[in-house]
Amino acid sequence: MSRRIDEVVTACNGDPRSALKVLLLVNEQFEHILNCLNARLNEHMRRHHRQQALHGSDNPDKVGGRTQLVSSGAKAGPVA
Repeated sequence: MSRRIDEVVTACNGDPRSALKVLLLVNEQFEHILNCLNARLNEHMRRHHRQQALHGSDNPDKVGGRTQLVSSGAKAGPVA
């Protein structure tokens, strides 16, 4: 792990503050991607739930053994 940290700092011209900013920005991007995927999954599961309800499913609360995912709502603030 230390080697990877050193690589990031080195890539930022040895400036640990810049390295931290870059890592925070990358983390923000990953959170955004994860939230988008989660929203798509939830929409798919809602549609699937409606289809099951139309066709008389035995247990409409569970879809394929899964329960609906809910976003944590955690958001990172902007990096200055």
